[in-house]
Amino acid sequence: MAAYSQQILVSTGLADWKSKIEDEKDTAPWGGVVAQIKEMLGPKGRFHNPYRNVIVSTSSFGTSDSQAPNPPQAILFPSFQMVSNIEPESSSILQFLEAFVSPDASAESSMGREERERNTPAAASWSENMHPISTPTILICSHNSRDTRCGMLGPLLHSEFVQYINKRHTLRSQVTSDDVKHNGQDNEAVVSFASHPIFRPDAIDIKHGDQHPINVGMISHIGGHKWAGNVIVYIPPNYRLAALERRARGAKPRDKVVAGQTEPLALPADEAISPEEQEVGMSPLAGKGIWYGRVEPKHVEGIVEQTIGHGKIIRELFRGGIHQDGSTIRMD
Repeated sequence: MAAYSQQILVSTGLADWKSKIEDEKDTAPWGGVVAQIKEMLGPKGRFHNPYRNVIVSTSSFGTSDSQAPNPPQAILFPSFQMVSNIEPESSSILQFLEAFVSPDASAESSMGREERERNTPAAASWSENMHPISTPTILICSHNSRDTRCGMLGPLLHSEFVQYINKRHTLRSQVTSDDVKHNGQDNEAVVSFASHPIFRPDAIDIKHGDQHPINVGMISHIGGHKWAGNVIVYIPPNYRLAALERRARGAKPRDKVVAGQTEPLALPADEAISPEEQEVGMSPLAGKGIWYGRVEPKHVEGIVEQTIGHGKIIRELFRGGIHQDGSTIRMD
């Protein structure tokens, strides 16, 4: 995994794109947004910074009939924000990049201090269009026009993740609300999250009439064809693990059998947890993005249960990762 400080996902409602996503500039409003963002971040662009790599991707998030939101929206990781109403005009793109991609004051950059300090007030101007993301997101490369391996594996993995999450959610819906906690909201049994290509943070997918605790989407090429299938898992800040939170309260984890299966998030009673986890029940991966490579359908359950459910990295699949501050996660 190449080091990066931020990933920008532009919603398109599609699962495949031209080999170079910037060539989609005449396809739809989202194409113009993608092309201008990449140009402004490119080597000759106003926001180019060799010390702060930004990945620009297209995503399948959008409306279910493959028509992208108009104006387009962007999803930002690891800041865990969705920004809506980005007009495909240079002035709008400029304001967006000034607000969300300008380098930190501490970063080395060709920009002057005055330019860097625009970040905070610029972001404030977008406050009505900013929506926090507080549930996990799984991203799968499905860019067939760029690499057929990703084109074959991406949709297959997406289907496997959705099926497993749907099955797991059906079982979890039979568990009492005290068994599932997200962001400390005790009255919310399951945070709503669409597994279909509609991206609505913390909102019910009304069109499909369903709720899901995990969002699954397909994205354009992220590098490393040899690592197909490529999967990124972003765990939001303050994401709590139900079993850890129960233990932090002094309750013993219990094996709840539903339809012949053991409730997945119950931890063994003798499994050690850190003092920090003991205090708040927080996932060790909260606020982080984990990259996995050479993922096959047989790995889907493990990624959902271990990485999202238990906050653990699967070493055999690990390509790299990112902390919320933009620094890189490495494993010895």
